Order: sequence, then structure tokens, then C-alpha cells
Amino acid sequence: MLTVPNWEQTLRGWRNFHWPWYRTWCPEQAHWHLPDGVRLAPRRGAPHVLSRALCRCRFFPCPQVPERERLSYVRVQLAVWAPFESADHALVMAPEGILVMAWDAREFADRCEAAGLSAREARIIPETLLGQPRQEGVSCQPCEIGMEGRVWRHGRVVGSRWWPQPPGPDEWLNFQRSVGLPAPLQHPDLPTGNAPTRLGPPWAEARRLSHLLERPRLLLHAALALGLWCLILPTAWMTVQWLGVQQSVRELAGQAQHTEREARPLLRARDDALADLTSLEYLLAQVRHPAPLTLLAHLSRQLPDDGSRVLELEWERNRLRLVLEPAADTPRTTYVKALEKGGWLQNVREVSQDRGQGGFALVAEVAG
Repeated sequence: MLTVPNWEQTLRGWRNFHWPWYRTWCPEQAHWHLPDGVRLAPRRGAPHVLSRALCRCRFFPCPQVPERERLSYVRVQLAVWAPFESADHALVMAPEGILVMAWDAREFADRCEAAGLSAREARIIPETLLGQPRQEGVSCQPCEIGMEGRVWRHGRVVGSRWWPQPPGPDEWLNFQRSVGLPAPLQHPDLPTGNAPTRLGPPWAEARRLSHLLERPRLLLHAALALGLWCLILPTAWMTVQWLGVQQSVRELAGQAQHTEREARPLLRARDDALADLTSLEYLLAQVRHPAPLTLLAHLSRQLPDDGSRVLELEWERNRLRLVLEPAADTPRTTYVKALEKGGWLQNVREVSQDRGQGGFALVAEVAG
């Protein structure tokens, strides 16, 4: 079955991958903070181990508190507990509750300053996190100074007490009873051993309370930065595309101006040709009209040979007016039909108001 590692396992694996010294780290390579000062390590960037004599430990059970509300719950509990005036805290999360290790932040900074170390970027490891871990039960761990009793549950410390000297049998039993350890699991005999056993890295990864409080803000900043970066990328891409389009537009505009300069003589010639074409069309319209003599010959051919005469002839552009003296036996419609039959005259009609003496007037349009 596939299991997803929790946050602590992921963080530990990340550090093991990035910090090779962490895999081979031992307490002798750390700066040890003791009540009388700091025992420096060979490397200045080493972690800081706080002696159990300088720390206060307390386990806050909160199995019923939702995970997203546990940090607020612990903050309220720490405000009531307040073992130091200016305390700093390291937390170890567990399903049953939270183990809190507190120390005096002001004294820690003073010791770092006296030893010439930086307290701001120090990685702090309480001594409670060192030693041989257990899955269940109770243990008495020899410390650098004194001894520490620990109650284990599911591989996590759920109870801790420190004594400057090895506790007596009554103190040892009272400690087990105070943390709610059932009688079958209690050990009346104090484990023997005077040398601290601190092999390997810490059995748990402790997180500073200040870092946990800043984590939502950092996540928000990271989300905003990611969102901003996601906006910057398409904006930058669109800007590059826009600059490319602008460059293409400038090149096309230059080409258009160059083409216009080259085509300017052709355009001028075209305008002159259009103007000449207009004059030619006007002249052609004038030339297309038949000559006067040709028109008279056409009229003589179209009019009936019945003795009729043309009394008047007036021709202005496309309008022709003539006054005829018809024969006595020929109707007027005969002349109208005869003139239209030739094809040169259209819309032939009689004009009654222009009727002369013994004749009648016809008006027509000359089609050519």
C-alpha cells in the first residue's frame, strides 16, 4: 500500500539530501549552551544544542483539536504557561498533541554575543531531541548536566522531567504517575547509566514557534509572488510580440512610402490619362452625331413621296424639330412612322403648339 510521508519525514529527507553534514552530525560538532556559557564547536556554522538544564518542556495533549487550529490552541496555552519572561519555543507535532520546549531567548542571545556567534540565524536543537528514541514506554536519559525522564508514545515524547541529580524511587514513580502512565507500564526501577547516549541525528524535527507563525504569511507571499510571476511571463511575452508587430508595421510603412515614391510618376500619368479620356468621351459624343447633309438625305429618303414639303428644320444637339406640309390624302401618323422607321430618330411626336400655316410640327431625338 502506498503511503504518503508526513511533513516531518519530508523535511528530514530534504535536509539529508541538501546538507551532507546532517547525515553524519553528532553532538560533538555543535555549539553546546550550558548554564555557565557556550562550548564552541570546530565549525562556526554548526547547530546550537541547548542543555536540558536551560529548557522547560511540556506536552499539550490536543487530539480533538483540528489540525488547522492547533497552533492557535498552543499559543493560548503558552501565554498561560510562560516559563520565561522572554521565551522562545520549539515544537514537535504529534497526532496526540504537541511537545513544547521553551528557553530564555534573551539569555540565549547574551551567550551567543559573549561567544562571538550570531543568534539570529542559529539552528537550535534542544537536548531533549537527542538520545536513543523509543516507540513506547518510559526512559531515563543521562544529559550533559543531570538526567531527564521521558515518556514515549508512538515514537514521540509525551512527557519530560529534568533532575540535576538522579531521582529517587519515589520521584521516579511520581513522574510516571503525573504524566498519566498506566500502572502496568510504569517502571519502579530507575534505569542505570551515567553516560549520555546521543548517536545519530535528533529523533524528531523541532520547528520554531516564530517560524510556524510566519509560515502562513510566507505562503501568502509565495503565492502572490507566483501569481505575479505568472502574470509577468505572459505580459513579457505579449510585450515582445507587440514590439515585433511594431517593428513590422514600421518596416511595412517604410516599404509603402518607398513604393509610393516609385509609383508617383505612374499615378500622375494615370490621372492625366483619365482626364484625357474624359475629353475624348466628350469629343466622341460630339463626333458621333451625323452630319447635317447626311441627316437631310436621310429625311428625304424616309419621308413619303407624296408631294409633302419640309417647311422648317431646326437641329440643336440631339433635338430635331421640323415643320411639314403634308399631302392632302396622307395621315400624319404616316410621317411619324416613316421617320422612326429609319432608326436615326426616336420618340417622334407631334407638337400642337408649334403648328404653322397648313403644316404641323414634329419633334424627335437624333440617335445617330
